[in-house]
Amino acid sequence: MFKKNNDAIAKAFLLEISNRQASYWQRHGHYAETLSMLKVITPKTVIKHYKIALEASLSPPHYSGYIVKAIPLVKQSDAKTLWLNHLGATSVNWSH
Repeated sequence: MFKKNNDAIAKAFLLEISNRQASYWQRHGHYAETLSMLKVITPKTVIKHYKIALEASLSPPHYSGYIVKAIPLVKQSDAKTLWLNHLGATSVNWSH
């Protein structure tokens, strides 16, 4: 069974990325297209269980949105992808 603690750690990291995206937007007028642009280092506790993916909306130079995803590395029925976008919308399973 995929532990809820893993989900909580991944959600916290996605929220950290969202926070950094908001700061990046204020400084540059657009969202970052990569995690390295945000100077984000994925914690080992997240890397063990998830692949983190940042998808920028639209094309350069106007990155007007993003979706950041935590994609489980295991193939279990209770291990679902979590995501958060620039509007604060989340995956259906976010509150579980």
